[in-house]
Amino acid sequence: MPQNQSCSSSDLKVHVAQITGDVVEFKWLDQPDVIDQPGMKEYKAYLTTHQLIPVGAPATSNVPFFSLTNNAEVELDNAAVELHKMIMHATEYTLNNNDLFNKCGLPAKLWPVIRSSFKSAPSDCMIGRLDIALAENGIKMYEWNTNPGMLLECGTVQGIFAKYAGMGKIGKDAGERLFPQLVKAWQSLQVKGTLHLLHDDNEEEAFCAAYMKAAAEQAGIPCKVVRGLPNFSWTASGQIQDADGEAVHTVWKTWSWLTAVKQLAADENIDDVVSGSSRAYTPTPRLVDVMLHHSVRTVPPIWSLVLSSKALLPVLWQLYPNHPLLLRTAFSITPQLRASGYAAKPVFGRAGAGITLHAPAGTSEQQATSGAPDVPQSSGGGEGVAAPDTSQRIDGGDGGGGSSGGGGGGGG
Repeated sequence: MPQNQSCSSSDLKVHVAQITGDVVEFKWLDQPDVIDQPGMKEYKAYLTTHQLIPVGAPATSNVPFFSLTNNAEVELDNAAVELHKMIMHATEYTLNNNDLFNKCGLPAKLWPVIRSSFKSAPSDCMIGRLDIALAENGIKMYEWNTNPGMLLECGTVQGIFAKYAGMGKIGKDAGERLFPQLVKAWQSLQVKGTLHLLHDDNEEEAFCAAYMKAAAEQAGIPCKVVRGLPNFSWTASGQIQDADGEAVHTVWKTWSWLTAVKQLAADENIDDVVSGSSRAYTPTPRLVDVMLHHSVRTVPPIWSLVLSSKALLPVLWQLYPNHPLLLRTAFSITPQLRASGYAAKPVFGRAGAGITLHAPAGTSEQQATSGAPDVPQSSGGGEGVAAPDTSQRIDGGDGGGGSSGGGGGGGG
């Protein structure tokens, strides 16, 4: 990508659509061309269970929405490709550097498994989400997420809503390419046998799994969806089978790797889990026994934990200093970051939990915290993203965190 980007926040335009109360109240969900699409029944159940469907909406409402220019779409595509290459390079670099690997906050006993996973399955992290700002000075990456959330909303819901809200005259659906790309991704993985899709016992993960199941099936892969903790069992030879007695060989999951890793006892031998020898003390396979078993291919693989760690962000800055797509990032607060203002981030967190924003030094500083992180936090620096220090770990310990800051641009 050219160092001088040709798009900025001026390529982002705000519109206002006047929509009817029926659209606001999601009456379009019951249309045959909507409810029969993959995942939409589960999506409606989720909205209903959590009382997220508005009731008693006015006859008409003004709803803001955004559009991007064609130029910005091309630039964002180019930026995503370049950032993915940079992120993969930073991941491999981190895996080969013990000091940096340690900053990722992962138990040392997992390191050999993670490294082996990256070497054997570098392409199995098939989806990810770049959080990007389109600022006055161009595109800036906030972070990279590997969780599969928002697939249905991006690939189906926003396009349907735009259709029934009359927004289609302004532009095209930004998510219309997602489903075909997922089908191609599954085809490229060349899955053999049945794909087991594992998700937690809730409607939000159910509609995500249903959407992914449809893509895998269109790719020619037979699928089984497993809700809640898997009702799997051991075979006499130490393999894992499902409730029907079918061998489990490939798993896609919405479960976080952190959830699985936290099932490991502090003194547990990781080799026992990988080999299946853990059946000697776990009569029923745990989630971690399934996901780490040597005969089970888990998508995304365990090396994606490195991608999820905010410790990767300052590694990117070290490898690509002053890159136009990156925010300035450090493992600790520097004078330059303090002067520009910064956001402190934990190593691992969800939905912005544990992030604190700090104004530039010398101003009337206000600190805002977005909630508790998955693990304790410390701070880092501005004009970019700073990763947590070594004390923030998922295997216990306290401290740790990271920061991101100014960089001269708005967010998105």
